[in-house]
Amino acid sequence: MSEKKAPESGDVHGEGRVKLGSVVAPSGALIVLDTGYLGLWSHDREPLLPDIGGDEDLARRANRSIDLGIDGPDAHRAGKLFDRQWHPRFLFDIPRDHLSEFERTFSEHARQNGLEAHLVHLPRRIPHRERISLSLEEGGGAGQMQFHGLWACAFADVPAGVELEVVAEPMASGPHEGRWARVLVECRPGRVERSVLVGHAMVDYREAADNEQDSGWRLFSGGEDDEYSNDAQNVVLLSLSDLIEIDGALEALLDEPPGAVFEREDAEDPFVRVTDWTPPGD
Repeated sequence: MSEKKAPESGDVHGEGRVKLGSVVAPSGALIVLDTGYLGLWSHDREPLLPDIGGDEDLARRANRSIDLGIDGPDAHRAGKLFDRQWHPRFLFDIPRDHLSEFERTFSEHARQNGLEAHLVHLPRRIPHRERISLSLEEGGGAGQMQFHGLWACAFADVPAGVELEVVAEPMASGPHEGRWARVLVECRPGRVERSVLVGHAMVDYREAADNEQDSGWRLFSGGEDDEYSNDAQNVVLLSLSDLIEIDGALEALLDEPPGAVFEREDAEDPFVRVTDWTPPGD
């Protein structure tokens, strides 16, 4: 959902919430993802990456990727400990160029932990819609799924075929006044009994630009290791306007100089400057 400015008056619900619109989940399952990534979503089709910014080589390599399963008596534990993706029994979008090395890494991981588990090549790429079902099954009704190296969150048991209100809570007065602190989909009336964190927050930094089209900004969830970050398959190029559309809080950071680093714990928290870490090469 794109960012909107909070209205000065009118259309305000209880607890200071503002109605943004509504959504219908015909299947009873709801997926939450950044609207800037909707062009990468393949739903029930083969998960192919479209040409991004004219980078045909990136799309070609991405579309040669393979999906892997983890099999064996200790498969679930091995996948959990391997901790490369959220689902412990699947590894999606693995580049063929690094497949042999990846398989060796997993085999060594299983051996060192005394686990009987191995990777299997799935006969087809798993469509994004099917990955939602796998995540919901694994997470007992809520989970995280991967598409083209990106993450989205899925939720089951949403009232099917019913128009659900989408509301937002404005930020308090201050530098981010007029933006949204958080956006919610109201599925059922009543009091919230518990909250479960499914996704991750972003970590943002700016380094020296590679070329005149490069702003230098790099965005991460905070859960990537060096091997994952150094793989071009896991990189998506976005314009600054798209980033601001995804998260308006980023706009206030764009003029920071190269070497600036910011982080936040949760999506509703403000970004905080980091002083004990610098980007590589700075």
